[in-house]
Amino acid sequence: MPVQRIRPEWYPLATQIRKEFGMARRPLCRAILAFAVLGGQQTTLGAQLRVGDAAKVLREQLLARAGQRNVVWQQASKASGGTRVIDLRPRRAGTGTPLQLDGNATERRTIAPLAMGAKSIDVVRDFLRRNAGALRISDPDRELVLDREEGDELGRRHLRFSQQYHGTLVWPSNLIVHLDPAGNVDLVDGAFVGTPHRILREPIVGASAAAERAAQALGVERTTCGVPILIVYTDHGRYPRLAWRIDVSPSPLESWWIVIDAANGTVIDRISRVMSESVTGSGVDPLGITRTLHLWQSGGTFYMLDASKPMFSASSQPPDPNKTTGAIMVFDAQNQPPSSHPQTVGNLALSQSMNPNSWPVADNVAAAYWLSATYDYYLRIFNRNSIDGSGGNIVGVTRFGSGLQNAFWMDKAQTMFFGDADLYTASVDVIGHELTHGVTSKTAALEYKDQAGALNESILDHRLFSSHPSPQHEEPRTVWRS
Repeated sequence: MPVQRIRPEWYPLATQIRKEFGMARRPLCRAILAFAVLGGQQTTLGAQLRVGDAAKVLREQLLARAGQRNVVWQQASKASGGTRVIDLRPRRAGTGTPLQLDGNATERRTIAPLAMGAKSIDVVRDFLRRNAGALRISDPDRELVLDREEGDELGRRHLRFSQQYHGTLVWPSNLIVHLDPAGNVDLVDGAFVGTPHRILREPIVGASAAAERAAQALGVERTTCGVPILIVYTDHGRYPRLAWRIDVSPSPLESWWIVIDAANGTVIDRISRVMSESVTGSGVDPLGITRTLHLWQSGGTFYMLDASKPMFSASSQPPDPNKTTGAIMVFDAQNQPPSSHPQTVGNLALSQSMNPNSWPVADNVAAAYWLSATYDYYLRIFNRNSIDGSGGNIVGVTRFGSGLQNAFWMDKAQTMFFGDADLYTASVDVIGHELTHGVTSKTAALEYKDQAGALNESILDHRLFSSHPSPQHEEPRTVWRS
């Protein structure tokens, strides 16, 4: 794999990174930074590193700090030569640990496969030791504890590990190692953090005081709290810290994990344990048709948040939209701003009801139903997981403005907006068309002008929906006006 020189237009970012790490000029020049313009924004795609003194620092720290995602580097040893692909978790969302680490063919020759009598745990432990640097785990043997090993119908093995720090559970965290039928490690994934540094080893706030704080946070009796568990807490968006996790269950309809900082007693997080992602209800759309809806229930409230799709992330915390990934959500603008030409987006509320089968706003019912149908269509026909292809949220905003004669896709917000001057929410061709603008922006990135703009519209209206109608859903037709 050839190594290129840094091109002049890459020097500003290269200089910034070098200053941040206090690095000399020469080691930095071993990094090849490639850029591409996607949706009008310059985005770093990846980097290829030369073998040398700076390789380890760059691959484990520099690229994560710079917000990189995909990294390819050349191995330092001929015995383990070739390339390995790492998908890094950005530092702002964790600690730069890999989202995925792919084993390679060369490395497979250096480990004893199961066919030669080695146990899968021995193969995995060897792999983890030799890749401790890339994983940012100082001592994998001590810090990664095997929870269970499973096999599947393809003959593959899957070993799931929890994480510890000096015997204290790191939570939430898990690492999964996958072996092919021959017993070779071919993939490591999961959500975990690097070995914590400079954190408390012993709590300042005791278990009893933490339980009292948890009860106060919910306004319930201390007797509803379970036994506090000492953990190293990380939500993959903050630095790890020593904390207490308390199970608080005031009633059968309300159960929480409250996380208390073991240093100062503040509430770090509260996580609902009442999960009903498969709750269904129904509502009547603007055409008078009763539609089945997938909803989220929290206590006695039902939300138009569909977490039933394969894209839903188990680490999400519905109904908080800011802590939910892989869901379909419908917000109601409630005709704000009160204009047929709104210039701002007012306060948006996630559509909700106390009765899963009674929804007063028909537009919300239709939007929820057809956004769900569009996701199903893309998954079934194109095996595409959501609009962005990566399981991102699908968001609709109904009753935007007052008398607005339009429905449109806002790419910057990754959201579809519906006016209320016509039956936009009840028209699958309108919704499919607008959401496909989002698909196009994430794939072909066609500019919305001249020939590119014409191709954009042609792909949306002609090739996509005329070639692959969806027989699984009734499709009300839009009446087009000149």
